[in-house]
Amino acid sequence: MKFKILVIFCSLSILSSAQNASEYRSWTKVSVGLKPAKDYKLAVSGMYRTNSGEGFNRFISAAQLSKNPSKILKYAAELRHYLVFDDRGSNTGIRHRARLRFTVERRYKVSTGEVFMRYGVQHREVITGSGLRRTDFRVRSSYAHNIKNFKWDPQFNVEYIGNANDVFDRSIRAGVSTDHKLLSGKINLGYFYERNPQLLDSDCHTVSVGFKF
Repeated sequence: MKFKILVIFCSLSILSSAQNASEYRSWTKVSVGLKPAKDYKLAVSGMYRTNSGEGFNRFISAAQLSKNPSKILKYAAELRHYLVFDDRGSNTGIRHRARLRFTVERRYKVSTGEVFMRYGVQHREVITGSGLRRTDFRVRSSYAHNIKNFKWDPQFNVEYIGNANDVFDRSIRAGVSTDHKLLSGKINLGYFYERNPQLLDSDCHTVSVGFKF
């Protein structure tokens, strides 16, 4: 089974290396988990994202409220505020964005781990500066593999993101992540490859590091 995990990981690496990367990104996130009521969880986070391509660096503050009506279902609503650092051209400054997202996630237990299917819809508004409002649909499939006597169990993800108003504005993400308890919290490490199948040179590589208290 460990050999299968290695094959999947190598396949993702080969896929990403086969393309001419147009962007490299890093996502750094710190979050705090709270439990305001029974069956409810609240996560408050801050994330800083860097971008080597045409996009801008940004800081994101977010609050997500989730509920588990059963052991296999999870509902969540998340509100984000974006600070976009526009440092190019003559009209530079900080732009503001807001995004609201709703998701439903279903968990399936299998002999070697767990499978998750997450369905979501999100809407982004432009508060200040240039840009376009947009609504996206997202579908993500994840497989969390349990490895005996190993503390960094991997999770493999594939996600589709599509603009509700533009059939050509869509992307596919494929990646792997893992987490482990550290001090009084949990550290998460991940990588994913993203590409718009309708565009050339649209591929992007993202490395993420997060810590949750």
